[in-house]
Amino acid sequence: MAIRRPLKLDKGSGDLRDFTVDEVDTIVDEVIRQYGLSPSVALTINQGSGNLTQLTETRAIAGAIASSTTAVPPTAPAVSTTTVAYNNTVQTITDQTFPYRTGTNWGNFSYPVYKTSTNDIRAMDAIDVYDTFITPALNKLVESSTESYAQAGTYFISTNQSESGSTQVGAAPVAADTNADIAAFASGSLPETVDQPSTVNRFWLHQVNPVPEFDYTAPVSMRLNDCDLQITPRSTFGEMIQALVNHYASTKIRYNFYVSSDTSFGNARGTGITDTYTTGSLTRYDYVYGSTYYAQNVPTGTPSVQSTHFLRIGLI
Repeated sequence: MAIRRPLKLDKGSGDLRDFTVDEVDTIVDEVIRQYGLSPSVALTINQGSGNLTQLTETRAIAGAIASSTTAVPPTAPAVSTTTVAYNNTVQTITDQTFPYRTGTNWGNFSYPVYKTSTNDIRAMDAIDVYDTFITPALNKLVESSTESYAQAGTYFISTNQSESGSTQVGAAPVAADTNADIAAFASGSLPETVDQPSTVNRFWLHQVNPVPEFDYTAPVSMRLNDCDLQITPRSTFGEMIQALVNHYASTKIRYNFYVSSDTSFGNARGTGITDTYTTGSLTRYDYVYGSTYYAQNVPTGTPSVQSTHFLRIGLI
């Protein structure tokens, strides 16, 4: 591991000076911003064609109607459940080969330079850049928070369609939580429609927006055609670090859905995707005068959480 302290140009004296720790941190933030502008690991919504762990939600449904032409109440089948599968979230990894300079706008620039223990000026190699800037950026990107300056380009779940500092992904939700409509089942004549759902929540995918361009100290690099040291142009440096972070992120950042008890991978992002339903039943009776006796078991009670899944992000 080789963490370097890049050099900057002191505009007052014209001397080369080491970056401060805070100035290195602003470069890490710029790496994150560049990733947010064009992430190499993306999530989209495509209903029925997802490639992450399939989510399911369950709700109670009524039993079939039972009828009799005698005065003895018939025995009705029990309440049961129905399950809906949600397979909507697609993870796409844009495989990034290692970014060499040839054919790029930064082809004539070295990586940032630093001062060795013997006071020589040397250009960082790719491992130095990875250890100094990229690794801290990747570690921030997969934290559980969803701040524009620290997790730009990554994703989280919300029950709201609008969230500050982010953009909703897709027109359809990741999943939904529905319950039996207890009030509808408890009123009206028999037979009741077996499945009468009521939506409790929908769970939407959001992507964290990058912050607008901000001020940071650009490092000094070496111009390769004449070995001249100069401040790296911001557009050149931005393209350089975006190529690097996208390459490494494509090999390391991953998402998936995990049940709440499974914390073996990464960090949870946003709202838990709950599955709630009722487990009680009520037997209702009805009589059509001079004709038929009816009985039907319908759902009743207060819904409770049966399972919760989280979208998790981590490094492999």
